[in-house]
Amino acid sequence: MKDSEAKTEVLLERHREVWDHSQPFLDQRNGGLALRTYRAVTWLHRARDEPGDHFAAFLLYWVAFNALYGALPAEPDARERKAWRSYFERLLANDRARRSIHDVLRRLERPIAVLMTDELAYPPTLRPGSGFADGLDRGAGRVRQALKSTTGTDFVLLEVFSRLYNVRNWLIHGRIAWKSRIMGDCVTAGTDVMTRLIPALVEVMLGEAWPDEWEEPRYSPDVYEGTTTPKEIPAIGGGLE
Repeated sequence: MKDSEAKTEVLLERHREVWDHSQPFLDQRNGGLALRTYRAVTWLHRARDEPGDHFAAFLLYWVAFNALYGALPAEPDARERKAWRSYFERLLANDRARRSIHDVLRRLERPIAVLMTDELAYPPTLRPGSGFADGLDRGAGRVRQALKSTTGTDFVLLEVFSRLYNVRNWLIHGRIAWKSRIMGDCVTAGTDVMTRLIPALVEVMLGEAWPDEWEEPRYSPDVYEGTTTPKEIPAIGGGLE
């Protein structure tokens, strides 16, 4: 069994220990957390089936991340970076979660360095003539420094996911060809980062006793989550769709 497959199964088993998969998650204690993490695990499960296609896996991992942080925005045009910041602040307020995520980031220094130094993953690259070389170097240096201590974990996560989001935009908006050699390095690096980091985020969400309820995620009407008739998902081993 591959590492990613084993991790997915462990996360799913942990989820079953906490929540009843025969009942609607939103009817149970901390249903928002149950629904977020379950959705994410299903996408992680699918992403593991794309070991030879980093482009497909990248998009699947991004969907898993979206399932974790997404919330019903107070404003229709709520910015994604603001949503990530709120999510990371909540997660990293727990000292044990902060240490766990920091340890994962340290083990990902090499692919993170690729993301931070690849001009195609840097936002101003999308604006011709904006001049990005100085900012690219400064950003990479600041991330290297921040990785040395848990106090820099918030900054590293925001910078890494900003780069991942830019790569995601290249892909999702069709700005490059499938398996483009131009984007190959940063897509591969981004996939390597998310392969380890997204399961780690799910793991800390499942492994801690959070003092407050997690709000319901985006698009969470009960009808979408099987309140009438729970449906089996054979590939996942059972649960609510």
